[in-house]
Amino acid sequence: MASLGASPTGLVYVFGPVLAVTYRLGLAIWRLYLCPQAEIPGPMLAKLTYWYEFYYDVVLGGQYIWKIRAMHEQYGPIVRINPEEVHIHDADYYDQVYTGPTHKRNKWTFFTNQSGLPQSGFGTPDHNLHRMRRAALNPYFSKAKVRILQPRIESSLNNLLARFREFQESGEPMTVSLAYAALATLTRASKKPIALNPVMASYIKLNKDIIRHVSEIYSHRGDTHSKYNSQTTIFHAILQGGLPEKEMSPDRLWQDGQVVVIAGTLTTAAALSEITYHLLRQPNELKTLKDELAKAIPDPTALPETAKLEQLPYLTAIIKEGLRLSSGISTRLQRIATDETLIYTAKKAVGEKQYVLRPGIPLSMTGLLIHHSPTYFRDPMAFRPQRWIDDPILEAYLVPFSRGTRACVGINLAYAELYLTVAAVFCQYGSREVRFPNDKGFLELYNTSHKDIEIIGDGVTPLYRSDGNGVRIVVHAV
Repeated sequence: MASLGASPTGLVYVFGPVLAVTYRLGLAIWRLYLCPQAEIPGPMLAKLTYWYEFYYDVVLGGQYIWKIRAMHEQYGPIVRINPEEVHIHDADYYDQVYTGPTHKRNKWTFFTNQSGLPQSGFGTPDHNLHRMRRAALNPYFSKAKVRILQPRIESSLNNLLARFREFQESGEPMTVSLAYAALATLTRASKKPIALNPVMASYIKLNKDIIRHVSEIYSHRGDTHSKYNSQTTIFHAILQGGLPEKEMSPDRLWQDGQVVVIAGTLTTAAALSEITYHLLRQPNELKTLKDELAKAIPDPTALPETAKLEQLPYLTAIIKEGLRLSSGISTRLQRIATDETLIYTAKKAVGEKQYVLRPGIPLSMTGLLIHHSPTYFRDPMAFRPQRWIDDPILEAYLVPFSRGTRACVGINLAYAELYLTVAAVFCQYGSREVRFPNDKGFLELYNTSHKDIEIIGDGVTPLYRSDGNGVRIVVHAV
């Protein structure tokens, strides 16, 4: 009778654990001492295993962003935060990671595979494929196209202001955060807007609406008399963008549409909520803004073109400060230089140290950590629009839409919505302390404190308190 150790099954029992231990030991040695990232400082557990990140982001709920900040405080501006990824907290190096079209940058598949939207531009890892997909969208979101869209934005603004009047008549409190989210979708199929909290209340409904809308447009493409072709949408832009047939499938179209709608809604609505909250708490800043708007816009019901609003320095400063504090995207964004070696020079208390970042290493930075860092912004959590006027250099550190070839495609539309909305609302409404003769009424915060807009974690977009209610206001008559 053969012994257990001589049988194939017996050999597995004997050598299986040995091989497993040997593999784990070899992997640990590789990750700690031999891999290209080995010299980058960081916690040993983070270098060894993804479970370290899992604990902070999944078990604790989106808390790894704050752990990364603590790592930088301990180890310096460059840190290894998991077995493969290197995080850099140095805004002056931002354009090296998020660079232009002459430098190839892939996304990290470990991140894009988690997006659930692998066929969207956002979820496309390959640089060249992303460039092709992005080229179809760029014309729709150009500044020239956004100028053409201004009447549609103003139509949505009129609906928003009509809601203000309804709440003014009823005297009931209004959750303006939700109203801003509804506004930012421009044309939505549901009266339920995306909620500014960790659980997007209408996500499933929005998803179904986009899929249905895309299928209808796709099936009627080429039919100039179809009601589905009466207005140009991003889906029409993709279908007319000269892409290969396989790139125009409904499955891919709805994923791009979903990314654009959700990302644009959350970024714009979060900034508007932040701006409204602080202006209603800071009468000096509100008065300065209303003074500027009153001079530039004699008739509050007839807004000038966005290009003119962009020339107003204090309005521009207000919008920048709102974007800085709200940071519509809170997650770190990885980029992989596929064919070039990058050099990062970390400034130390005594001297400098150079790090060689070889091709293939996922590099990341976090805009929110830059925006909220005292290294770049004095008293970073304070709402101080004047900082942008006093120190124009700060513009280099404002990255709410990222930069480079993968910067948010909707940046021009988002800015247009922000300029027009802030101008429209605060041309017509003041606060209890700041009222102008031609105001339609004034706004007052209702049971709203800083905790209702405080960012407590990272879920790709910022996570807010579960007991938070967003920014709520009461709309008063004059």
